[in-house]
Amino acid sequence: MTDLPKTEKLYLEDLAVGAEFNSEKYAVLAEEIREFAKNFDPQPFHLDEEAARKTLFEGLVASTQCCQYDHQYLPVKVQA
Repeated sequence: MTDLPKTEKLYLEDLAVGAEFNSEKYAVLAEEIREFAKNFDPQPFHLDEEAARKTLFEGLVASTQCCQYDHQYLPVKVQA
C-alpha cells in the first residue's frame, strides 16, 4: 500500500497498474444507507433491517453507489 500525504494530489500519470492507496475511514450511518436507498436503490436489504437479516448479508448493507456518491475518498486499486 502507498500512503500519500493528504495534501498531495494524484493525476492519471501518477498511477500504475496494481498500485493501491489507503484512504481515510468514514462510517456510514444506517440512516444514510436507508435515505440513499429510498431515492436510488430501493432493495429490501438497504431499507429494512429485519428483511436484511433474512438475506445472505444477515443485516442492513449499504449500496455500493451510496458509498461512492457520499464519499469522494475511497480506496483505489488500479487494474489493467
